[in-house]
Amino acid sequence: MLPAVIQSKLVTRLREGTEYAVVLSAVYPNVQTASAPKLTVRTALPVAELPVGDDSYLDNKIQCNCSEEGMVACTRSALQDVACSCFPSYAGRWCESCASGYFRVGKRCAACPCSNATSTGECEAASAEGGEGVSCRACLPGHRGTLCSACAAGYHWKGDRCEPISCLSFALCAREPDNPGCRDCHLVQNSLPPVAQKSS
Repeated sequence: MLPAVIQSKLVTRLREGTEYAVVLSAVYPNVQTASAPKLTVRTALPVAELPVGDDSYLDNKIQCNCSEEGMVACTRSALQDVACSCFPSYAGRWCESCASGYFRVGKRCAACPCSNATSTGECEAASAEGGEGVSCRACLPGHRGTLCSACAAGYHWKGDRCEPISCLSFALCAREPDNPGCRDCHLVQNSLPPVAQKSS
């Protein structure tokens, strides 16, 4: 038996959205032929011609399960794979989730107003019982509030975030109010809520 000679051919000028049958045969010197199993290949349909939600492409074997809200395009390949291209605010194989920095409002993904300087940068919509709006999932240390835009006790706003107040000593500052380290002590006294006094 002769050694196998392998040749490859590049097939060009195929039409988009068309099904082709590929038939390979081996021809032997004594005019015998042996055919390989028939292979069906489908070329991708151009996105412009593919209506959103159209699952009837050729033989219904390749369904587009991409989220209609999050999908820019649904591409069906010859290997019967589906690839979803998502809008920047969406993520996931099917564009079904919100991308980092976005949160779900109904069916759409909206930009999160939470800053990475004061929070984890992740948002969530308020629940039906909790009211309307959006809140940050978690504030960074020293920050508080729905959008982590206020300082917790013992912190003051500096630049774009809350920083700890470095008060030397209330007793020292009571005696020496002009000491350079006492400025922050005045901030603490003015920002802390009043303390309840015990009645006699």
